[in-house]
Amino acid sequence: MAGALLSPEWYAFASLISGAILVFWPMIHMRLNDEHHPLWPKIDHYLPWIPGLSIFLVWLLDIIAHLTLDMDQQRVATRLTEDSSIISRLAVALTGWTSWALLVMVGFGAHLAMTVTVLDQQGEIAGDSHRIHDAAIIWFGVFWVMMMFALMPADPFQHSNFDIPSQIPPPPSMWDVLLMTPTILLAGWMIGFGILHLADCTCTANWPDSISRPHPATGWFVALPVAGILLGFTLEDLNTVSDGMALTDLILDEVHGRRTAFLLAFSGTLILTSCALHTSIVSAHRTRVGTGRWKGLAASVTHTLFWILFAGWAILSGLPGVDTSWGAISLLARLTTPLILIGAIGLLIPQIGFDDKARPELWGWTLLLMLATPALALWEPRTALISLTLLPALSMGILIPAIFESDVRLSKKRRANWTITILVVDVFIFSTLLLFAFDYIGMIAVIPGLLLSTLLPGIMVHAWPEHID
Repeated sequence: MAGALLSPEWYAFASLISGAILVFWPMIHMRLNDEHHPLWPKIDHYLPWIPGLSIFLVWLLDIIAHLTLDMDQQRVATRLTEDSSIISRLAVALTGWTSWALLVMVGFGAHLAMTVTVLDQQGEIAGDSHRIHDAAIIWFGVFWVMMMFALMPADPFQHSNFDIPSQIPPPPSMWDVLLMTPTILLAGWMIGFGILHLADCTCTANWPDSISRPHPATGWFVALPVAGILLGFTLEDLNTVSDGMALTDLILDEVHGRRTAFLLAFSGTLILTSCALHTSIVSAHRTRVGTGRWKGLAASVTHTLFWILFAGWAILSGLPGVDTSWGAISLLARLTTPLILIGAIGLLIPQIGFDDKARPELWGWTLLLMLATPALALWEPRTALISLTLLPALSMGILIPAIFESDVRLSKKRRANWTITILVVDVFIFSTLLLFAFDYIGMIAVIPGLLLSTLLPGIMVHAWPEHID
């Protein structure tokens, strides 16, 4: 029994289960709190701390195993010797993918738990504060579960059936450890900002004065450095990359491919929080929702589908070993069918009561496509490549409904400017994708255009004085 309590696997499992409970906890709490038992508010207060505290205990037990030279554990036996110094043991304990993944989760869990605790207010702001509190808890749980599956190795604390190498690699220097540990911890903390921004965009409520509202571009600010930090460490730990910067090699790597794919798709989701969801809110406020909404919805969904299918075919055709005709089409069908079906479910969101947003069908379509890509990347890593097509598709698609609807607050000149901008961006990026499909340019020439195109809708909407038009 004592051995089980000191086993990190149990605490990792407790972290996963408690994270999954968070997804449903607001609904459970609402039902059970009708009894007004004093136990439920306490559970509501402490439950968000359990995932982070559990994973912190996993990290602490792993460090203790290294410091005490527990040679029954694979990570210790394959990286340390009996005569390793305390400094070497600590340096090894704080490096490696498992340690970095645990640090990311510790930072992420600490940030969200602290923020949710601050949002757990009573009194005159209880309504708005608790709505944001519940939204943050739900997204915290959703991405905690996905990150546990994505970042943690299949058997991180193996105790048997492993081979000890004949030559143990030298430990990293403590200087590297002192640089990496706070950097990785900060990366997890920054991910918390991205999740808070997602909660802000999906929850209609006023933020309390006790916590700052996330900046509209938070998704961008968080996604790029986090992706850079984590992908940088992934590259350092890869052994099977034939071309040092080949994206397909990273995604298809047997050891780190799934993690790299998830990070790529997850970063895209954070970017789209700013460039699609937040821009959609501002656009609907300034243009108003007109009549004939079905025209705008049909045009926006068609535009997104064209992007997913055509741009997806172009990206897959440019991959090594994929034929530009049937090979790319069959792979595209496998990757996009579940994605499109999940997005179609989002179109039905208003039918089950989630109709508090302007253009709720388009909102549900956009949100579920964003969330589906990192989840599907855990099943098929190449789905992360399809997520690249969603960046301009969903960002530019936010402008389309106001162009096609009637009786919106949009002048003819601005309507024409938006239409021309969308056409120019589409033609330019489609041209680069065709060049990539037929091996005239590399992926490094395509990705900047995909990323920069997401900024245009936000610039066009935010740089719009409200007294004009």
